[in-house]
Amino acid sequence: MENVAEAPKKKKGVALAGVTAGNTAICTVGHTGNDLHYRGYD
Repeated sequence: MENVAEAPKKKKGVALAGVTAGNTAICTVGHTGNDLHYRGYD
């Protein structure tokens, strides 16, 4: 029996990919460097 690798399945597109819903900005980075705190929307 021969093992044939299957082609990877194509991912489904996301309808809103690349659409900007609102602009935010990073306000601070957490003390440990693992957190991002956002200011909110402009």
